[in-house]
Amino acid sequence: MRSNKRSLFQLSLSVFLFTLIVICSTGCTEVHTMPVKAMVFAQGAGEHKIPLNVILLLDKKWLNYTYSYQWGAGRHEYPLGKVLENYAKSVTQQTFQSVTREVDATATDGKAVVTLEPRIAKADEVFAGLSAWAKRKVVFQVEWTMRDANSKKIVWLATIDGQAEYPIGTLLSMNSNERKLYQMLFDDLSLKTVKAFKDAPEIRSLIK
Repeated sequence: MRSNKRSLFQLSLSVFLFTLIVICSTGCTEVHTMPVKAMVFAQGAGEHKIPLNVILLLDKKWLNYTYSYQWGAGRHEYPLGKVLENYAKSVTQQTFQSVTREVDATATDGKAVVTLEPRIAKADEVFAGLSAWAKRKVVFQVEWTMRDANSKKIVWLATIDGQAEYPIGTLLSMNSNERKLYQMLFDDLSLKTVKAFKDAPEIRSLIK
């Protein structure tokens, strides 16, 4: 039995490494689509929303964001614009009493107390090895800026650090594992973002 497991492990590792070598040597670009769902918060978690009118500013850079990394001559791309849009809408609607989405910052005058705008500050990942059971870690840092809607003065600025790690997986499970990894990443990012909003004294001070 132990010999069979070892053989399966060696076969999976060989196939995985062969796949990487082929991708790296051909210089092609592989596009990964991540069907990440917006965070489902616990029932009652949004009962005590902050009584502020917020305009959520999502620019084209945010909505069209693609994370990518180079492996040898091969390139891996992750179009995450829709995922980021859903994340931003979810965490703000979970936290604030009224949220309106605007793409253009000039459209905010007279509509809200504050504006909130996110941007990707850092995106990175680390492979702890190349075996199927080695962990792959992904880190996304999102900077959130809150401004007074009229004066444009910064009210609050914070960087949220989302992280997740999960085994790379075998040739049969690596795609599924990757999807789980990114779901875990955005769940972690969402929980930390809502907590940062609710714990910020600068935001609480705006409540009249």
